[in-house]
Order: sequence, then C-alpha cells, then structure tokens
Amino acid sequence: MGKVRVLIADDSPTALDIIDTILCSDPDIEVVGKARNGREVIQMAETLRPDVITLDINMPVMNGLDAIRHIMAYRPTPILVITSSTDANIAFQSLSVGALEVLEKPELEESYTSKKYEEFTRKIKLIARVKVVTHISGRTPRKKTPGRKPVLQKIIGIVCSTGGPRALATIFGRLPKNLSAPILVVQHISEGFTFGLVEWLQDVSPLKVKIAEADEPVEKGAVYVADSGKHLAITREFTIDLSDTEPSNGQKPSGNILFESMARCAGANSIGVILTGMGRDGADGLKEIRNAGGKTIAQNEATSLIFGMPKAAIDLDAAEWVLPLDRIADEIVRHAGVDEIFFNE
Repeated sequence: MGKVRVLIADDSPTALDIIDTILCSDPDIEVVGKARNGREVIQMAETLRPDVITLDINMPVMNGLDAIRHIMAYRPTPILVITSSTDANIAFQSLSVGALEVLEKPELEESYTSKKYEEFTRKIKLIARVKVVTHISGRTPRKKTPGRKPVLQKIIGIVCSTGGPRALATIFGRLPKNLSAPILVVQHISEGFTFGLVEWLQDVSPLKVKIAEADEPVEKGAVYVADSGKHLAITREFTIDLSDTEPSNGQKPSGNILFESMARCAGANSIGVILTGMGRDGADGLKEIRNAGGKTIAQNEATSLIFGMPKAAIDLDAAEWVLPLDRIADEIVRHAGVDEIFFNE
C-alpha cells in the first residue's frame, strides 16, 4: 500500500505549516496540497483526489461547512475537521454534513509532544481506510416507540472515542424522550470541545443533554456527558461522581472507570455500550458489567469508524450483543423500557 495522500486546508499559514510538519513526520503520509479557503479545497479535492482532507471551519471565500457539503456530494472523501475549541459549536455541525471526526487544532510545535504527533498521524491513516459515500443531509425520522410500563430504573453508560460524536448522534436521534433510564457518556475529546458536542447533540435528540455536574442526581431521559479532564462515575444513590485522579490507561475521562462504577453500584440494572474508537478503553469495565448481570452491547466492525475499542471488548467476551449502529438504540429501549407518562403527547 502506498503513502496516504493528504490535502490540508486552513486560512492560517502558521496552522498549515504546523499540520504539514506533523504529517510529514510520518513516512507513510504525503501532503499533496495546501488550500487557503473553502473554494480552493473543493478544486484541489477534484484535481488531486486525496485519500484524506483536513480542514478548518472558519475560512474565507467559502467556509468549511459549505466546502464539506460540496465535497461529500460530488467527490466523497474522508474529512477530518481540525479547528480551535472556540469554534467547537460550529465544528460539530460538520459531522452532520459528512465529516468523520473533529480534532483540536495543534498549537506551536514546542507544546505538541511526539506522542501527540503519533496519535494525530495514526488517526489520519485510520481515517484514510474508511469508505465514504455521497452524503445526503437530513435527519433520519425516528420510529415511534410504543409505550409500556416502566421497569426498575436502569443506568445506561456509553463509551466512545474516534467517530463517537456521529455515532452518539445516530443513537440519541432514535431514542424516545420518555426513556426509562439516564445515560452517562464518556467521549474522548479535546479540552474545550465538550460544550460544543453537548450543544450539537441536543439539537439532534429529544433527550435532555448536558455536561455532567458533581453530586447531581441523574434523571430518566437525560444524558450526562463527561467533561474533558474529569473522570465520570455513578454512585449507589444514582448521583454523579466526578474525580480529578490520574488518567486510567492514558484516558481521562475513562470508560473503564464509568463502567466499573456501574457494575459496582447498579449491577444487573446496568446497560453498557461501547462504540467506535481507538485503543481498548472501556473493554475491561464492560466485562465487569456483564459479570454483574448487566446488559452489554458493542458496535460492530462494519459500522465503526475505528473498530479498536469494540474489538477489545468482543475479544474479552464482554459484549453480549454485537450490533450495527442503527440497531443499538432499539436494543437500549428494549432493555431500559419507556415510561407511559409521555405516551399521549
């Protein structure tokens, strides 16, 4: 297999140089072009036919969102949005129009470690393998879920990394607002991007989506997203526990810490879901949920952007069900139930 050919787009010459330096540090990657605005990246995507495109959202002449729409309609290519945390709200909208992932824009080289270089280039190479198709905008209509009697309150935990925001949007867009359980989410994300993710997920879901706050009681039909840099767990009183301890296996927040707390405090009333992502975070914790009698789900390889985390869970026999992304919401509803309180709304 030849080098991964990357087209980069940013209106900042400094940002272009930094991204170029990082990518060129990997012998398996070749930067084939640099665009300064949305129109240029469209033209260069057509002529250069890169394997991956990285672009910023705020660019002159044509912004990144419009450029993504055009590219995904006429020249579908794996796209990685690289932007600053101040643009996080807009950046996550890019996932709705075809981008695969959002990353924080790297800063000056002296603050960007060799480990981060490797993580960045590895992500580029993994995304290059993704088969993308012509993107058709528009939300998939949600199926109406028939009401049934509420069951004993469950706790749902979802852990994901690369590709997670789009996967979460797909699941949350299909869940009813009268879901009989709260959802706790660990999404590996750059610092400063959590609020933008939450705002975007709220726009695509009938559930209440918020950043998790310490000691708050969890409610049915609400989603609590771990903030970057804080571990998220549940207590026996079904309240949020946030901790600032060391990363677990390099992750903070850690999916294992969330799942382990669910196994310990909710036992058989736990529903654990592990989605697309690099590495193996969450696999051991999901196994603990299954051992405690809880329900466990892993996203299948065909629908995962990166199959690392689900595969690690499957290899441990931690996942009772291995499902395509579009079936996970229905499986969650089947185990968590819905309350009839909203049936006639």
